[in-house]
Amino acid sequence: MGKNQLAQLSSTLLQGGVAYKHVRRFIAELRDHSVDLEQEAVRNGSDTSAARDEAMTRLGDPELLVQEMLERPELKSYGRRFPFLLVLMPVLSYILFGLILVLFVVGLVLIFHSGALEEGEIIRPSDFLIEAISVIRIDFLYLLPIILIYFLMSYAIKNHIALKYYGFGLLLLCLLSSSVYLNLIWPDPANAIRGSIDVSINLSRWDFDPGFFMRFAACVLFAVGLKQFITQRMQREFE
Repeated sequence: MGKNQLAQLSSTLLQGGVAYKHVRRFIAELRDHSVDLEQEAVRNGSDTSAARDEAMTRLGDPELLVQEMLERPELKSYGRRFPFLLVLMPVLSYILFGLILVLFVVGLVLIFHSGALEEGEIIRPSDFLIEAISVIRIDFLYLLPIILIYFLMSYAIKNHIALKYYGFGLLLLCLLSSSVYLNLIWPDPANAIRGSIDVSINLSRWDFDPGFFMRFAACVLFAVGLKQFITQRMQREFE
């Protein structure tokens, strides 16, 4: 079976809402079965052209198989059945990870300095703890949005989700992640300063905050480049 025909079949299935994982398995099985039938025909004495025609005859009409898959609702991707999830899930995931991060930081402080906290002492955490929490903070602010964008774009493009759904979800995620500020103030016993965690969404700073625009632009540019990369990889995969 030719590459163009396989690509056309996969495109028809994906546009019809069949989940990417089912399409990939179907195309792989169809390609392998076609090759096996051609090789069998060649071993039986047919030339290459005749073997290909014989394999196509034995395979039957692939369009009928495609139509059967399109009529099975259980093969539809969740994104096509519930597209609004692609609007909500990225933002909710980011908020959830933010809450987990705050609880994690508080938990670490309680574990390592519970005695001092009970006595009301002001004690500075160890350098190791400060460095570890600082790395987690940077990952939340800069790495987590990139990871969420990757999963959102990868799923949406592979399953042919309408741009209006995942695009809006992407926009909300980029706006939120670019507006979030997470500041950690470490305790300073010498100046009697207690530590604090400041998490804020500075929407009022959009007009003049260069940090917001840099983070927002980075998210958008990454998403645009990722879309092109995933699209090209899918084209090669189904050839």
